[in-house]
Amino acid sequence: MIIISFAIVTLMLFVFLVYYSRLHLLLKLVTLPLAITLSGLVTYHYIDNLGKPLDRPIPDVMEYVHHEISGNVVYVWLTTEERGHRLHVVPYDREQTKALEEAKEQKEQSQGMAVEVTKSDIKGEGDSKPTYDIKVKNPVNGQGESK
Repeated sequence: MIIISFAIVTLMLFVFLVYYSRLHLLLKLVTLPLAITLSGLVTYHYIDNLGKPLDRPIPDVMEYVHHEISGNVVYVWLTTEERGHRLHVVPYDREQTKALEEAKEQKEQSQGMAVEVTKSDIKGEGDSKPTYDIKVKNPVNGQGESK
C-alpha cells in the first residue's frame, strides 16, 4: 500500500511539473498517460515479486523452520535476526540436505523449539567442505546444547 501511495504522489508531482512547464502541448498530453502506465507497471512488478523465494545461498547462521526438496532444488524456509522469515531456493547439495534433515528431526523431537543451524567451512586439501552445527535453542535463555 505504501508503494502505491508513493507512486501516486510521485506521479502527481511529475505531472504538475510537466504541465506548468514551457514544453510543447503534444509532449504535455503524452506525459500523463505515459506516467500512469509506467507507475502501473512498476507497481504490478513489485506486487508480483512479493513472496518469491530468494535465489541466494543460505546464510551462515539461521534458525530453521522448514524445507522441501523438489527435483534438484531445495526450498528452505528460515529465520535470521537481520531479515526475519525468508524462503530461499538453493541447488540440491547432499551435505546441506543432510543437515536440513537433521534440523527437521531436531525440531520435531524438541516439540517446536527453535533449531539453529550454523555453517562453517573446513579448509582442506583442494576445496573447502562446509560443516553444519545444529543446536536446539532453549526458549527461556536462548542457549542450547550442541548435538
